[in-house]
Amino acid sequence: MKKQEKGLKNQFDPEDMIEKMIEIIPADHHKFRIVHPGKTKKLMKKNEKERWDMEI
Repeated sequence: MKKQEKGLKNQFDPEDMIEKMIEIIPADHHKFRIVHPGKTKKLMKKNEKERWDMEI
């Protein structure tokens, strides 16, 4: 448990995500996939591409 607790220290502030959800959820139109914070978008796209190209 103590080891896992250390991993929580680098989490993003949930308030930032809550504010983004309040902005997006009631919107009539938005993108299908929304990544927040934006700096994670590049990493997610890289991981997705690797999985699409992956062979077993």
